[in-house]
Amino acid sequence: GGCGCKIAPGVLSDILRNTGNLHISVDKISVTGTGGSAASTFKKEGPGWYVLPGATRIFEVPMTAAECKATTSVAVEAIGHGRSLNSASQVSPAACAAR
Repeated sequence: GGCGCKIAPGVLSDILRNTGNLHISVDKISVTGTGGSAASTFKKEGPGWYVLPGATRIFEVPMTAAECKATTSVAVEAIGHGRSLNSASQVSPAACAAR
């Protein structure tokens, strides 16, 4: 499935939605960016959280302007309960320009 990923100057946001009827406990989240030649542009990890049923949490990852401009796709792995949930989406480097 696609991640609800968006990039903006200095930050990547990943929107995690819990569409089930049980809470989700995420232990760790890992975000990897790749560029046009499939080369890795960044890899970041952060602590997890609880996501209640029907709730949405936004996980933000700081990134440099160079990382942002070089990134064309983002893969997100959320790890919890001994399982991992993977998603990926295309992002537009044009979104990195300050508005």
